[in-house]
Amino acid sequence: MGAWDVGALDNDDAQDFLAEWQEGEDYEPVDELLSEVLDMADSYLEADIAARAVAAGAVLSAVVNETIEELFDDDEDSIDWAFGLPQPKVVLLNKLVRALKRILKDESELREQWEETDDFTAWRASVTEVIADLT
Repeated sequence: MGAWDVGALDNDDAQDFLAEWQEGEDYEPVDELLSEVLDMADSYLEADIAARAVAAGAVLSAVVNETIEELFDDDEDSIDWAFGLPQPKVVLLNKLVRALKRILKDESELREQWEETDDFTAWRASVTEVIADLT
């Protein structure tokens, strides 16, 4: 994973997922991704999948909490796309929260990678903030 910062969208995997997701206008790619995360249960969760789920969490949180412009700064294409998304259903948000909590637990490569840095506390706080914003 090429990480640039602790933010949910500040890595290559997140940006790749966002580009793929922006080709559509619904939450189907997110739902499939979250199912993949949750289907892994106690299995080892690869960093790329986890980073994509964290990115999805940031976007859904921005949609729900009306902070889209803050999330995407000056990226007008992403802002327009996100404003076009419908409000996510509660069942998807609950699934997202479960997936993010799973990413913060053991057997998560993304968590392990961040634990090896000085930014682990900030990264964990950013994920925890998304969970709090959605519950």
